[in-house]
Amino acid sequence: MSQPYVAATTSTSTSTAAGTSYSSVVRKPLTSAAPTLKDYVAKELLSVVYVEQEQKKRRANNIVISGLPEAPVDRESVESFLKVEFDEIASEIKVTGCRRLGQKQDGRIQPLLVTCSSAISIQFILDNAKRLRRSGNSLVRDCIYINPDLTKAEALAAFEIRQKRRAARARNIQRKETLGGRSQLMNNGISTGTSSNVLNLDAAPFQPISSAVELGSSRTVSMEDSVTCNSE
Repeated sequence: MSQPYVAATTSTSTSTAAGTSYSSVVRKPLTSAAPTLKDYVAKELLSVVYVEQEQKKRRANNIVISGLPEAPVDRESVESFLKVEFDEIASEIKVTGCRRLGQKQDGRIQPLLVTCSSAISIQFILDNAKRLRRSGNSLVRDCIYINPDLTKAEALAAFEIRQKRRAARARNIQRKETLGGRSQLMNNGISTGTSSNVLNLDAAPFQPISSAVELGSSRTVSMEDSVTCNSE
């Protein structure tokens, strides 16, 4: 009687059963690839953007006042100054802190960093800061300026914009001076008559010969005189 057929088992199944299953081996995650330079730059860029946004949030309640005298300045005096100049929102202006920026230098007034309790009042002050140029107080009108509390990136961008504006203004002035010089040269040419394309109003009037007959008769007389002289 023949023996029943028994399927042979491989050594692989035996080794797999010892400790780990096939499904766990299949589902094992692959080793992640090393980050590339592009991934690193993107990560750093996101970090910079996040830090910049956080700094802008912290500075949203701040303004920088330049030109305010170095006399003892406290929150009450700064608040009174802002309320007088921006009386429409006087009731909403609440100064919570102020301090001088930078190191003290002789002959230079340090800017004053002012913090208010409301970002809305700060925005109103910044939107209407140009009204200081029309103030009845000559010190305020000529010396005091109010600007936002910029981050380093914003301050650098604002500086570059100012540099471009100054360069454009200088080019416009130079162009106007060049055109003005050319116009002056043209005016000088007209007044002195040095230009060949411009009529000289001081020139003597032109006097043409009266007729061609007179010209022919004069030539005939001169020829007869010469013949007579030769014959003698």
